[in-house]
Amino acid sequence: NTMFGSLWNIIEIPREAQGKEISIVAQADLPKNNSATVSAMFGTKSAVVFNLLEMNKWYLIASIWECMLGLYLIYIAFSTNKPRALVYLGMFSVITAIWTITDTKLLQFFIGNQALIFSLSVCSFILMPVPFFLFLREVGEKNRAKLLNVICCVFMFQLFMNMAFFIFKVPIMNITFVVMHITLVISIFVGLYTFIKDGFQFRKTEIQSIAIGFGVLSIFGLVDLVNYYITPGTNNSTFFSLGLILFTLILSFGVMRRNAKLLELVTETKLLQKLAYMDSLTQLANRAAFELKMDDLKNNLKNYKTIGIVIFDLNNLKETNDRYGHHVGDTLIQDSAKRIQEAFLEIGEVFRIGGDEFAVLMADKTEQEVQDAVLKMEQNAQQNIAMGFSIADVLPKQLLDLDWLFKSADKKMYDDKAHKKSENSKV
Repeated sequence: NTMFGSLWNIIEIPREAQGKEISIVAQADLPKNNSATVSAMFGTKSAVVFNLLEMNKWYLIASIWECMLGLYLIYIAFSTNKPRALVYLGMFSVITAIWTITDTKLLQFFIGNQALIFSLSVCSFILMPVPFFLFLREVGEKNRAKLLNVICCVFMFQLFMNMAFFIFKVPIMNITFVVMHITLVISIFVGLYTFIKDGFQFRKTEIQSIAIGFGVLSIFGLVDLVNYYITPGTNNSTFFSLGLILFTLILSFGVMRRNAKLLELVTETKLLQKLAYMDSLTQLANRAAFELKMDDLKNNLKNYKTIGIVIFDLNNLKETNDRYGHHVGDTLIQDSAKRIQEAFLEIGEVFRIGGDEFAVLMADKTEQEVQDAVLKMEQNAQQNIAMGFSIADVLPKQLLDLDWLFKSADKKMYDDKAHKKSENSKV
């Protein structure tokens, strides 16, 4: 242990020392009772580094996983109804990943700057509770928000003080660590109390899995804290690191379960929306969807040059139902819907707006395109269908009345219906 925390010291043994007895003397920067030589390895530098990587591989994997989980939480935060809560939880996971990797002491072989590594380790350790308690503030009862804010401010103050002592080499780091540990213990009990009250007593299911993970982390952390004072100088973060790994695994399970529920809810919502705006007999958009589309066109008229409406009505549908039964009438409706959809699919959107009525809404289409589609539909149709359409230009200084346009097309349809009935009566 040094002023820069626990570090591995690599000592090159000269070739001329081969076969001779050597002694290595380590002088600690900190008081004797707070420093200890934990272990020693012999071999080439590459072999020693590889061995250390092998020893810490699970911590490396855990730090990568924690970082990925944190970034994922931050990513999905913006698609939920509580974005800040997930952002704070994601920040906690990312900071946890930083502390986990710095605590392995492996970065010194890649960065080389001991002061930077120590600063990252201390800063991440002190900062860890801050986003977590901000998360609790977001999901917990509001009457504890002030207390959680105070705890966060205390940790931030300790961070600044520790960094100031370190920068100016003030030798009272041990005292600040004691204060930090006391604050940490108090905050653990506040967190457990919050989780018990909100997660279980008030049955907030969204934080129950996190509460279990926090309980595991707290127990492991307290074990290491006790070990820190009983056996100073040894590795006092083994249980806490394991607790962090278990916590992130439990957190991952909770996130996956939450996402599964969100996906199920989104799927159900989309299905309900589809059913709300779809005609079950023809699978076309229904009257509600037609009204919604009309409102959308009214609100965005400036984006179009022309608007067109076509109205269709099946002649003699009532007679067909009375004579042959509703199942024959339904088949007639389905066949008509298919013919209209095939004819107008490329130039407009088809709706079933009534029992025997259909409508097509079009934007930026010419009268010739509409007539061609009508001709195609009439050639393919096997039943008597009345039709009327209106198309109008959207003028910059004159507001187009879509309700008038609909009535105009509807009137033409009824005129065509009357004309066809008259022709049939003559026949």
